[in-house]
Amino acid sequence: MVHPSVRVGSVEVVPLCDGWAALPLADELPGHAVDWAAERDAFPWAFADGDAGSWAWHVHAFLLRSRGGAILVDSGIGHHGSPPYDVTGRIDDELRSAAVAPGDVRHVIHTHLHSDHAGGACRPGDHGSRTSTESCRASTSTRSRISGASSSDTPALRRMSAMLSGSAFGNGSW
Repeated sequence: MVHPSVRVGSVEVVPLCDGWAALPLADELPGHAVDWAAERDAFPWAFADGDAGSWAWHVHAFLLRSRGGAILVDSGIGHHGSPPYDVTGRIDDELRSAAVAPGDVRHVIHTHLHSDHAGGACRPGDHGSRTSTESCRASTSTRSRISGASSSDTPALRRMSAMLSGSAFGNGSW
């Protein structure tokens, strides 16, 4: 199910739901008293329907549509879900629901390398050697790359701007 998109300048941002799992509330904030009924009333979207003892842990990615093509921010969990995070990723189906073929993704930017953010970049049996989108470049933002970019870090900002505008940026490496 594709969530409503938002536009940031000339870029359309489409949230993609890769999957979710019901996780036990008992494992959250051990040793602290939490009024889970009040939390459920305040944030009903964060809880599994009909399950008073769980919250709904969602795995999301974001599709950026720009003049330069499709960019995926995070690639979801892929085939890496295991109990209690028993989620099978469906990022390719989510992309198709947004009218984007997985092979049309030009870049994948991983915010960090936890399996729920980067697991979808690996195909089962490939041991991480290929990305799930056939023709993309995968990049991980680190302090020296996008996530740590500040107004004084013009090379990182120029590279991100070039990706969004479709410009070539050197040899394609970060």
